[in-house]
Amino acid sequence: MAAITYFVICGLLCTFVHGSKCPTDCHCTYDEVDCSQNQLLEIPSEIPSEARTLKMNFNQVSVLDIMITIPLQRLVVLELQSNLLHNIGAGSLMRMNKLEKLDLTDNSLRTLSTNTFFRMQSLKTLILSKNHLVDIDDAINNLPALELLDLSWNKITALSARSFKLLPKLRMLKLGYNAISSIDTDTFTDLTSLQSLELNNNPLHSIDGVLSTLPTLRMLNIKNCLLEHFPKELPESVLFIDASENNLTNIGQDIHHNAVILSLNDNDITEIEDGALSQLTKLSKLELQNNYLTELPKIPPSLHYFNIQNNLISELDSISLPENSQLEEFYLQRNLISNITLGTFRKVTSLKKLSIGENLIQNMSSKLFYNVSSLSYLNIDKLHLVEISEDVFDNLENLLKLSMSGITIAQDSVKGNFLRPLSKLSTLDLSHSPTLAKYLLESSAMLRNLRFISELNLMSNNLTTLPNRIMGSLPHIEELNILDNNFHCDQRLVWLGQWIKFETSKFSDPEDIVCYTPQELNGQTISELKTSDFVPATTPLPGLGTSFHAVTFFPTEKPLGPDSMSNEQTVSLAATNTQFIALTVSVSVFIVLAAIAFVVFHICRQTRCLDYNRSTVINHPPPVNFFISNEENAPVPPPPRLTREDRCSVTSQTSRDITSEEQGVKVYTWSG
Repeated sequence: MAAITYFVICGLLCTFVHGSKCPTDCHCTYDEVDCSQNQLLEIPSEIPSEARTLKMNFNQVSVLDIMITIPLQRLVVLELQSNLLHNIGAGSLMRMNKLEKLDLTDNSLRTLSTNTFFRMQSLKTLILSKNHLVDIDDAINNLPALELLDLSWNKITALSARSFKLLPKLRMLKLGYNAISSIDTDTFTDLTSLQSLELNNNPLHSIDGVLSTLPTLRMLNIKNCLLEHFPKELPESVLFIDASENNLTNIGQDIHHNAVILSLNDNDITEIEDGALSQLTKLSKLELQNNYLTELPKIPPSLHYFNIQNNLISELDSISLPENSQLEEFYLQRNLISNITLGTFRKVTSLKKLSIGENLIQNMSSKLFYNVSSLSYLNIDKLHLVEISEDVFDNLENLLKLSMSGITIAQDSVKGNFLRPLSKLSTLDLSHSPTLAKYLLESSAMLRNLRFISELNLMSNNLTTLPNRIMGSLPHIEELNILDNNFHCDQRLVWLGQWIKFETSKFSDPEDIVCYTPQELNGQTISELKTSDFVPATTPLPGLGTSFHAVTFFPTEKPLGPDSMSNEQTVSLAATNTQFIALTVSVSVFIVLAAIAFVVFHICRQTRCLDYNRSTVINHPPPVNFFISNEENAPVPPPPRLTREDRCSVTSQTSRDITSEEQGVKVYTWSG
């Protein structure tokens, strides 16, 4: 019955699908027809009546008229992206009053007739981006349900009071990447629900007063226009402003006071009036990177994110930082800062991310970051340091990522184990820092501080070899970058090739970790070499100056221990240890196997006779005699058939009484 029901249902489904007349070369589901990428010249005339979504993307449809749209009256979604549509006939869409989304992206529309979208009372999303529209007056009016209108990437030159009429629910308007140079003051009067406006990438010199009639506007994008001053008379409701990539030169006291996120990066700002930013009591994120500021502006306590990188700031002190600051991310790289003192960050104790790299700082003094114990990320890249103090990172036990790429410093100017306080460090970048890389690899104490490291970057440090103890110092490593070094492939690097081969996923681009010398191995992947391919450890490094010997280890003052041995001694000791371990393992395995064999033999010996007896009984079962009698005249049991050798026993035994314990009749059985 179940099988019959199954075939009946399948038959009905098949009949339904075939009865829907899915157009040729299209894919149909219950309520969706997808005819995309078929080079169709027109919309198919037979669309299933139950279809609610029609996708005609990436075809060659050029005209949309009323005869084509009549069969589409039930559609809710119509997509015609990337076609050749150049004309929408008058009244073509009039009967599609159930349509909620119309996507005409990337077509060739140049004009829209008056009331093109007349009577489309259900339309919520209208996308006309990437066309060639120049004028939209009177074309997009009276759409009571419209919430999103996208007119970006067209050729619109001006906006007037006739551009957007009777659009009471419009929340998002995208006008970016046009040629708009003028906007009438009453253009947006009817957009009483507008929350997001994008005017970016238009040749606008000013929008003063244009947006004052938008009481609900929250997000304003005016990026990459030609604005020469910050817009005035913005609605109080505006919270997010992107005014980056303009021609702003000055920020005055009249800046919008309610901003929460303010992007002013990539302008020509040389001055910020005193107090202009500190009065923004709601400001949480401020971007001022890539300008020409020479002083750090005063900021409000509410600020959490502050990016002022790539300016001309020469001095960093605590004066510009407010008391009770909530600042968590502070980016100062690529400025002209030459000095940072212990008290510089005393007001920003909540700081979690700090970047001061690519400045003129020369001295990393004692306990420099002591006041920012919450720091989890620190960038001090590309500094030309005179000294690194041993306790420079004191009190940074929460630091997870440290970037010291491109550091130049004299070998004797690095003091002690500066990684010691960083007990939670998981990412360390020492790329392009040969002195620091050498210092790290030659110090047992420093290597021990890498026990929680998951990412280590030693790229481009002129390394000629690596100490094998680094493998044991990185138990949690997930990514090790040793690319672009000058590895000398002698017997001291055999272990490295094997490590890369067996744990390839832990290395960045392992196939590009290659030999530099000797000449015959130049450019060959280390992990693909055989042990015999590596040259003897005594082979000199041809043509390399002392500056290339970043990790060539020499005997220290300590006479004993692997950390105080030369590379040759380390290799010899490693070989001896390997032979001893191999011998010990072999003997242990032999003893274990012998013990197992002895136990198995003993068990088999004990069970051999029992198995033989059991087999005999099963194959030749003895008769069983039953006698019913009083206990006094119980019969004498018959003699057993088996010998003692067969039974593996020295006595015969009568089976136990299997009846109740009554003193009357008993049943006795004998076997054997």
